[in-house]
Amino acid sequence: MALFCVWFDYSFEPTQKFKNNDIELDVRVQKFYKPFIDVAIMIFVGFGFLMTFLRKYGFSAVGYTYFISCLVIPWALLCLSFFKQLTVHNYLDTYHLGIDDMIDALFCAGSVMIAFGVVIGKATPLQLVFMAMVQTIFYSVNFWIGYFLYEAVDIGGSMIIHEFGGYFGVTVSVILSFKRERHKESPLAGSTPTTDLFAMIGTLFLWIMWPSFNSALAPASNQQRAIQNTFFSIVASCLSAFLFSYAFRGGKFSMVDVQNASLAGGVGVGAAADLVISPGGAFGVGLVAGLISTFGFNYIQPFLLSKLGFHDTCGVHNLHAMPGFYAGIVSIIATAIWYPTEFYTYPRKHLQPAYQLATLFTTLGIAIGAGTIAGFTMRFLPGTREEFDDREYWLVEEESDDKGK
Repeated sequence: MALFCVWFDYSFEPTQKFKNNDIELDVRVQKFYKPFIDVAIMIFVGFGFLMTFLRKYGFSAVGYTYFISCLVIPWALLCLSFFKQLTVHNYLDTYHLGIDDMIDALFCAGSVMIAFGVVIGKATPLQLVFMAMVQTIFYSVNFWIGYFLYEAVDIGGSMIIHEFGGYFGVTVSVILSFKRERHKESPLAGSTPTTDLFAMIGTLFLWIMWPSFNSALAPASNQQRAIQNTFFSIVASCLSAFLFSYAFRGGKFSMVDVQNASLAGGVGVGAAADLVISPGGAFGVGLVAGLISTFGFNYIQPFLLSKLGFHDTCGVHNLHAMPGFYAGIVSIIATAIWYPTEFYTYPRKHLQPAYQLATLFTTLGIAIGAGTIAGFTMRFLPGTREEFDDREYWLVEEESDDKGK
């Protein structure tokens, strides 16, 4: 609160631009507020309910999403605005916040929720708070490098948000899981038909809102293209997830695949969402993203658990990390084979593919390095005694049995 008082002020526009001070005429509200609401729904409802599949961890899934996101948002505003102002003005002064800054903070919270999905059920609230604060700092550093130094094309944040959050969480989980086997055998790490149905609520909210996520900060000239490419890609990943789930599961569909892999198209196309990749190209990106994610859930995740002891509670490696990396490759190919017209050009012109490649691997390196720092430090904090169980930190009313009364 003290930092907000001395550092921030409202974004200012001359009053003569708005007749009778009618806020509906404020173009900033018209452009950003609807996407802001959609992104907020994705963070608080979509991510929260997607993680309610755990049979005894629903309070924690929704509750910690709510709490940690609200913790991250003001911290992200402070960290991100520091780099934005230092880069643009080369000095620090009062920062005038706009709705676009609030969307950037929500994006950071989304990246933290992605990492949370890897360790959910295995970390205490204190450990989660520490992880979120550390991740926000390094997220801001990577944001500055990717968008300001490299000038990467990544309008949907597939590399900056999804790849970073995914591999940060994966690294933290690897370190926390080292020589700790309890979660591998816990029956509470699974789901029930009821909890899977609740998780589908999160999936559907995320699926519907994802075009807003990828297009929220796109320039007006590219916004429609970002919405269309994302929609075509995520439709394709839904179809792909059902198809390959049926193929990989012996002729039956899996709710795990449907809840997660059906969303992979939104991640896979994010870095190239506002580029001229054609509707067919966007559809193809989504089909491949759905295949990668479904394959990950069926083969890569069991292999990593059995051979390396790596436990990924929500399968974040399959939905965010790998598709985020894949999205970076898509953006490299897209910027290499299509050069813009006079109406739109890449920040780095013909060198843009090289800077996309640099962003892809810089993000991976920072995520692993930051996750290593956070993970080893979290091991010194008091750990959870009852994994995947709300009752350790929540007041839980037990279901009563009225039979015989």
